[in-house]
Amino acid sequence: MVTTRDVCVIGLGYVGLPLACAAAEAGHRVTGYDPDRVRVSGLSQGRSPVEDVEDRWLEKVMATGRLSFTDDPADIEGSDTFVICVPTPLKEKSPDLTMVDSAVDVVAKALRPAGMVILESTTYPGTTEDRVAPRLAEATGLRAPEDYHLVFSPERIDPGNPVYSLQNTPRVVGGLGPAAGDAATSFYSSFIDKVHRVSGPREAEMAKLLENTYRHVNIALVNEMAVFCNELGIDLWDAINEVVIMPVFDKEANAITRLAAERGRVAMVRLAFETAREANPAAKLVLNDFDLGPDYERLIEECRRLLEVAASSEPVAWAS
Repeated sequence: MVTTRDVCVIGLGYVGLPLACAAAEAGHRVTGYDPDRVRVSGLSQGRSPVEDVEDRWLEKVMATGRLSFTDDPADIEGSDTFVICVPTPLKEKSPDLTMVDSAVDVVAKALRPAGMVILESTTYPGTTEDRVAPRLAEATGLRAPEDYHLVFSPERIDPGNPVYSLQNTPRVVGGLGPAAGDAATSFYSSFIDKVHRVSGPREAEMAKLLENTYRHVNIALVNEMAVFCNELGIDLWDAINEVVIMPVFDKEANAITRLAAERGRVAMVRLAFETAREANPAAKLVLNDFDLGPDYERLIEECRRLLEVAASSEPVAWAS
């Protein structure tokens, strides 16, 4: 039986919007908050700006009366669960937590004893306990875990992935104390198939860091091999097709080695911290380092090539 919650999802992008819809569909009362008035207006009219949320799904969930959107912080008062899903872009090679701080300040105005605050934004280990908790304590006088539940549960959305969605991608939960872990597990289990608990927020934050690093190291390897093979006239993807039939290469390894050539969108991968922006239905460009250095000219040429390919709508593989 689902324990119905009054949920506020802060940040209605490719992470927050699918979560808001799924939670509302599961029976929770959800208010989606975003300071972008234009975005909120469009959502309120049933127009989704997110690839993974079709207009018809958005309209269907809104028709239940359990999902609404606002840009007014006063409208989230009465919520008992706050899920922060805001971007953490890189700034001088470190995540910029300005939007996390702003979201926490919004939560602070509505947080009450026994409430739950969940951070999903990608960040470094220690953020939940060393940054979010003190900021909330200063603003509200409430302390975790004594007065409310504090949780880190890293987002794992892969925009445009036709196989893995919010529902069937295993969820990691790290609560500050057993009660927070229980509450978060119960919440996410109402609309996600598998939920895995770890010891605490730091372990969940580290899991996300390791996950991204593993992916980026493999992408960097494939990118370098693509350049090497291009110079020697070798069809790298033909070779990869044979490598991944070995039993030691599981489905995850297969997916990662193919990431650099996957059709669907152009993505920039930044070491340890990742954002993906849909831009091109014909190709995906993956960079192995935010500091491009001598590879800058090669990047420019590749972007020109991708634009030409996009215009012809033909499939493309990564080239040097």
